[in-house]
Amino acid sequence: MWKNYLRSFIIGSSWPIFIPFFYGVANLYSPKIFNYSYQDYTFIAPVYLGLMNVIATFIGLQFKLSLSCRLLIGSIISFSTVFLITQIYETYKTEYLPNVWQHYGQIFLTHFLVFNFIIYYLELWLGS
Repeated sequence: MWKNYLRSFIIGSSWPIFIPFFYGVANLYSPKIFNYSYQDYTFIAPVYLGLMNVIATFIGLQFKLSLSCRLLIGSIISFSTVFLITQIYETYKTEYLPNVWQHYGQIFLTHFLVFNFIIYYLELWLGS
């Protein structure tokens, strides 16, 4: 069973998974907008995405969910966690972010697409 979790972490923290997030933050990054450094983000994001995929795998195994269902739930949990962290720690300086809700929509869409397409196919191809 630990092999499932290890595989999920490696897939979740792999290059095809975190590059869309790095690209989005790099295009928007400015110390005027963010209360964290890009270097910190590039270290934390792959670990976070790997852990979110492990959590999705755990939920899927515990409740005997299909791959697509567990990844849908994982994408919602991942986005919700990011949303809560950004709200609690005020990681965005909203006065410099023109449309904060549009930004959250883009974050949700990225999580949804990454989990339900990229991770889905990697899990299928690399699954046992």
